[in-house]
Amino acid sequence: MIAENKAPRKWMCGEIIPNDEAGLVEIATFRGWFYHSGLNKPIHSIVICNMSLSTIISQLRLGRIHRAKLNPDWVEFEREKFLALPEDARMAITGDADFAEVEVPA
Repeated sequence: MIAENKAPRKWMCGEIIPNDEAGLVEIATFRGWFYHSGLNKPIHSIVICNMSLSTIISQLRLGRIHRAKLNPDWVEFEREKFLALPEDARMAITGDADFAEVEVPA
């Protein structure tokens, strides 16, 4: 049973990165998150680029590196958290208010 106020996972497993030159180029040029199915968690492209080429190729052959996509449940959870903030705090976050006028709750 999951607690009601626990945040859902931010990243979800997307499509498998192809095991070819285009897949290697995508990993090398894209600066963002991928999903590693062997670790069952997101992994940044810089971490993958720091691996040896033979390790990356073997991970691609095994189909373990996927594109990461945002979880819609997480987006909704964050939206609800944002809307639960006081109006002056929301305005400060969005840049619609003067920071000197915002009171931070204790």
